[in-house]
Amino acid sequence: MPKPSSTQLEQMRRRLPDDPELAAPLVGALLRFSLEMVHERILAALASAGFADLNHAHLKVFRHPPPDGERLTTLASRANVTKQAMNYLVGQLEDLGYLYRHEGGAAATRVISLTDRGWAVAALQRKTVRGIERDWAARVGKERFAVFMDVLHQIAAR
Repeated sequence: MPKPSSTQLEQMRRRLPDDPELAAPLVGALLRFSLEMVHERILAALASAGFADLNHAHLKVFRHPPPDGERLTTLASRANVTKQAMNYLVGQLEDLGYLYRHEGGAAATRVISLTDRGWAVAALQRKTVRGIERDWAARVGKERFAVFMDVLHQIAAR
C-alpha cells in the first residue's frame, strides 16, 4: 500500500488541516488497493493457464455476473465505461475467441455471451478469487473474515 511522501504529507497538512489522520488511506483507497491485489492474482493465474492475451481492461467484461445474453449497454453500465469503450473491449475479446455477439430475443437486439473459452476464464477467475478469500481468512481469522464479508454484502446491497 503506497504511503504519502513527506512532501505530500506537508501539502496535505496545509490543504486539509481538519483531518488528523492524513497518512491513513480512506475506505475508497483501501478498497481500490485490495481490488488491485485481486486483479493482479487473477491476471497471473490466467497467464499461467494459457490466457496471457488478457489484460486488466478485459476484466471489466468478465465482472460478476459474466456476460451471458447481455446487451453492450448493460455491460458498459456495469463496468462504468462508455458504450464505445465497452464495444472496443468486446471486439477484442470476440477476436480472441472469448465471447460472441448474437441476436437477442426482443426487437433484433444484439447480445453478448461467452464462448467455452470465455467460460473457462470465468471459472478460473472465480477459483482464483475463492483462493484469495481463503488466504485472507487465514490471515485475519475465519470469523473476522466472515464478518468482513457480511459487512461488504450489506454495504454493497442497493
